[in-house]
Amino acid sequence: MFRGFVRALQRHGYEVDWRILRACDYGTPTIRKRLFLIARRDSLPISWPKATHGDPAAPAVQRGKLAPYRTAAECIDWSIPCPSIFGRKKTLAAATLDRIANGVMRFVVQASDPFIAPVIASAEDQSCKVAAFVAKHYTGVIGDDLRKPLPTITATDHNGLVTVSLTPAAQASGAKPALVAAFLAPYYGTGSGETGRDLRKPLPTITTTDRFQLVTVTIDGESYTITDIGTRMFQPHELAAAQGFPASYQFAEIDGKPVPKRTQVRLIGNSVCPPLARALVEANFTHEQKFMAAPANAA
Repeated sequence: MFRGFVRALQRHGYEVDWRILRACDYGTPTIRKRLFLIARRDSLPISWPKATHGDPAAPAVQRGKLAPYRTAAECIDWSIPCPSIFGRKKTLAAATLDRIANGVMRFVVQASDPFIAPVIASAEDQSCKVAAFVAKHYTGVIGDDLRKPLPTITATDHNGLVTVSLTPAAQASGAKPALVAAFLAPYYGTGSGETGRDLRKPLPTITTTDRFQLVTVTIDGESYTITDIGTRMFQPHELAAAQGFPASYQFAEIDGKPVPKRTQVRLIGNSVCPPLARALVEANFTHEQKFMAAPANAA
């Protein structure tokens, strides 16, 4: 069907070319891939925009020829709280707890350089820190570092934010760390797959391999204890920022009413990233740019 579509354009005199492009290569903080097709019959060549951004570790970025990828972290509204996963009226699904726990282990506990959010865990205690990462709520995927572009945004968004509250080990109260230690315990060694246990219930069987231990994280040589874990889904304005929309972008009202959140997420997920669309148009209309820049009295 696709080849037939291309042949139909060619029969009408069009030159046709297509490529799969990633939005993050053109200054958008998401890895979204899309197939783009260009057809023109004005005798001018089809042009593809050159990448402007790349992996921070890439030689071209190190030499300053490309800018580093924009990151998921810059899209997050840090003023929105992340409710604790503990003590909720409705307990999170076991699969969700699995992903969160594995993400905490990978991106906080075992990470040599965990991402620290630009907020503090407590207004009273400036020594507290908040580590954070992206949780991907779909099968077989754990999450990602916030210093990378956001994973693909779909019509039904699957990306969530996880925050991990860290308190200097010397200041830890003992009660909250035990709560988190019980939650993370099955992910040490060969656990039974259990995601954790309510501390108001009896302790699971104690074996010769101790699984109920205090979890600490070392940041810049200082030891921190996990005191809470929070999570929430991304809000529409955060998703729009990740998709490359300007902060001034607003959804029009429908019949005088705001567009429902679910509809906003669907529309954002189906959108084309504006920075990539602009790059494509600019690459193929350089002749118009030269014409517009010419003096009015030019021959």
